[in-house]
Amino acid sequence: LALEACLASSASDRERLELTVRRLLRLTRLADGAPSLLQGQMNRSVIGWTLVTLREAGAMLSPSFVDEEVLPWLESQNPRARMERDVRAETVLCFARMGLSPETSPEDLALGFQHHALHSMRWILAIQREIAAAVALQPAQARAALEACALRMASSDELSTLSLSAPHDLVLVGVCQDAFDDALAQELELQLARLRLVALAGDAARLAATLAALQDPYDGRPLRQRAGDDGQLEIWSVGPD
Repeated sequence: LALEACLASSASDRERLELTVRRLLRLTRLADGAPSLLQGQMNRSVIGWTLVTLREAGAMLSPSFVDEEVLPWLESQNPRARMERDVRAETVLCFARMGLSPETSPEDLALGFQHHALHSMRWILAIQREIAAAVALQPAQARAALEACALRMASSDELSTLSLSAPHDLVLVGVCQDAFDDALAQELELQLARLRLVALAGDAARLAATLAALQDPYDGRPLRQRAGDDGQLEIWSVGPD
């Protein structure tokens, strides 16, 4: 669909382009299925291709199409909230496979996993619960907490006692780290896509309001802005580091 949109744009076929973009927007809604890390990855992938299409061909879309369909779609996307929901769902599933709940107290976990091999499962469940709590923190704290979980996983000998089925009961820390970073990056791209489309409309007051509302997903502060030496407005994020 993204390729078809680019071809329509190259052919200056606005009707075909808008039909294709509409199909892409509908596809993102279809991809927003049941919460899981895999489904979330698929959802971000479809959104990513939609953003590429808007970046390459957005200037050719009619103002009414942008206002009525594209901008409402951009404003409705929340990759960070989707990622948190996916991790919570995976955590619930991880515990449910052992007949437990994420709300199970550490004391009850200790009682239920006294055997040495099962003790490793208790350790994994505890890590998984920490991951679920970490992704809900502010970005800097969340990244630090996820990194701490990853270091504990890498430096521990607990995993050596796990059965072959254990990986299915564990949401790997690296997967969650990648999902978290991808969600923040996409949140930034969504804002910039909205800014580009508003700028194309030529409404100065609306553009000023959109600029003032830009938030850096990496620290929660406004995106940094300044006038460059050539008079062009420069906008940047502090980024993950």
